[in-house]
Amino acid sequence: MNGAALKFLHVIPDSIQAPEQFYLGSTKDIRGRTDYFASRGLDFEEVIAPRRSDDRLVDIISGMDVSQVSGIVFEYPIYPKTLRLITKVNPSIRLLVRAHHAEFFQRIHYLVARAKYTYGWRNVRGHYTMSRDILRRLRQDRSSARLADGVLSITSWEIDHYWKFLVGSDKSHYLPYFLPQVYANEIGPPVEKIDQCVCMMSTSRGPEAFLLDAALNLTRLVKQLGQQQRKWSFAMTGMIPERGLVLPDRIRPTGLLDSPYGILAESKAVALLSDYGFGFKTKFLEAVMSGCYVFVTGGMHKRLPPEVRQFCFEVDVNSIESFENALSRCEEPFPEVDVNGQLREIAFSVLDNALGVTSEVGVASAD
Repeated sequence: MNGAALKFLHVIPDSIQAPEQFYLGSTKDIRGRTDYFASRGLDFEEVIAPRRSDDRLVDIISGMDVSQVSGIVFEYPIYPKTLRLITKVNPSIRLLVRAHHAEFFQRIHYLVARAKYTYGWRNVRGHYTMSRDILRRLRQDRSSARLADGVLSITSWEIDHYWKFLVGSDKSHYLPYFLPQVYANEIGPPVEKIDQCVCMMSTSRGPEAFLLDAALNLTRLVKQLGQQQRKWSFAMTGMIPERGLVLPDRIRPTGLLDSPYGILAESKAVALLSDYGFGFKTKFLEAVMSGCYVFVTGGMHKRLPPEVRQFCFEVDVNSIESFENALSRCEEPFPEVDVNGQLREIAFSVLDNALGVTSEVGVASAD
């Protein structure tokens, strides 16, 4: 491909086209690759994977001429049959899979959280089904990663604790999340902030067990504040579960918001106080770009990208003193760092190297 013009395919799920999925974390992350291809002026085509079906994607790719394709980026490592097909049809194509989180760990956390907050531990049949799914997704991760030329992990922590054991460090690349331009354009100029801390729940799909854990931890801490930190108010966005969560008067439910950026602009802090969940919570970066500090647990803090940690305060959910200290620290001057620009630059450089894009945009490097 030396000196040849590049053409790429970007395999994305059909769910990304749904309007209600626009602010979903995975949608925003996927659009980061769209930003990259467009900004680099590369010739690329989006290929829709219906219902994330490997079999249907095989049919689609089989009907395409991929002889001139230089590289393919797959969102999610869930298409081993398609990867195997492409390696036979055109082995020169660079194949990359984007891992939005370490699926094995994510599914275990999901099982534990659902058992704790939704179904209980006595739902043996449900746990057996989920356990089988955990092993199935582990096999998918392993097969897809080994067939691809590289895995694009959303955090370096997951490379060190997951991907390097499946495919080795050489094939594992840290590709950080950054907020794509279409979303960054919605963040307006700074406004005067109020002493408000926000817990951001889910969108139209309803609250997940992970977020319910975060909401319960914040609710318990706010109740313990009593008359302390009276200047602070609290808000909770999104859908609030009808059972299992009773908000105190100090926490204002906002309901579903058309956009999160208005409430972020006026707030000083965002709280996501749960150890559950892997990958990267895209809400963190939106909060930081809106001038908010982020309250996280110790378990979550150690898994964050280093570029984001300086904006995050650790909170022990069992210590009201820890929570009060985090609220007080919000008076510290906010770091004037273009963290999104830093993450974007890192991500673009990683994709350049992984896809063979040289400084002469649109030209392949010599193999």
